[in-house]
Amino acid sequence: MDITICENLRQYRKNKGNTQEALAEHLGISIQAVSKWERNEGFPDITLLPKIAMYYDVSVDDLLGVGQIQIDKKLPTITPEAMLSREKAILKATARCGLKP
Repeated sequence: MDITICENLRQYRKNKGNTQEALAEHLGISIQAVSKWERNEGFPDITLLPKIAMYYDVSVDDLLGVGQIQIDKKLPTITPEAMLSREKAILKATARCGLKP
């Protein structure tokens, strides 16, 4: 699992139109710390994650990139052929039981 917090922090900051200094001031930390996070040279302390997420109005999962990982791992979309095969199987089972579709 890849933690994508550095890219996400940079993107959320740009989307909000604020500076590293503004985030650092909000968190009570140095600008250098925020800069390191965005350059992927370190990670925020775990106790700061909820504060950062609230600042950008996102979940901690989204901040860490877990939401995207979950989306990527979901099962592929059911194809029309698979749906047709399933429908035929249901119709056969229904007929065997003497039921009308």
